[in-house]
Amino acid sequence: YLVYADWLQGKGDPLGELIVLQQQNSPAAKALLKKHKEAFLGPLANFGDDKYGKGVKLDWQFGFIKHAEIRWDSFGEGEDDPTGDLAAVLELPTARFLQSLRLGPCAAEEEMTFQSLIDAFEETKKPATLRELYLGNVGDWDISSTSTGDFGSIAPLFPKLEKLTLHAGNIDLGKNVSLPELKELAIETGSLTKDDIKAIVSLKAPKLERLEIWFGSSNYGASGSVKDIASILDCSAFPKLTHFGLMNCEWVGDG
Repeated sequence: YLVYADWLQGKGDPLGELIVLQQQNSPAAKALLKKHKEAFLGPLANFGDDKYGKGVKLDWQFGFIKHAEIRWDSFGEGEDDPTGDLAAVLELPTARFLQSLRLGPCAAEEEMTFQSLIDAFEETKKPATLRELYLGNVGDWDISSTSTGDFGSIAPLFPKLEKLTLHAGNIDLGKNVSLPELKELAIETGSLTKDDIKAIVSLKAPKLERLEIWFGSSNYGASGSVKDIASILDCSAFPKLTHFGLMNCEWVGDG
């Protein structure tokens, strides 16, 4: 990092100075971030940190964003552009080694979907460095009125992904998805269908160790039975599984 910082400083790029200051844990790093916030943060520069609305929380490592939590105004449809914002962030030089993302909520009226964020990943084809993804925070929305969008379409972009959480009323994991480095998966919903369970079982995740599934209620469209998770219970689907949480499940006691 310091060799790269020296090269950047030779070109007059303030990122070089930021790397050095953060490596030294210098308080001057905050002042430099503020001075060049548009270059370092792009659209996040003016997000602030509103706990209940638009906000951002970042963790840094040697001049680069390691973890980002990004929230948009849940009820500000038309005012925000989650696709454009996230795409611009993923293209930032400071996000080139991004390892962890926690996203949502997004603006909506009757139903909230994270498809706009899926679109940003598809547009940029980044970040290949991602290790952890939480999609997504539904904020004050009733979970039954939310959806993840098509995660399967972007799964190939994350070959190093180790932890994935999909949290929404309608989950779309994708069919025959391959996540070779995945160790932890949480599917959090109130209306998991038989087809959704089939998608989970067909997931190619040879290193998966922890799996938690919220199945939900038939009153909200949940379906399936213990037979549909047989290959999980006998460890044929995920040979390295050591923890399986059956959450919010109407048929958890069935044999």
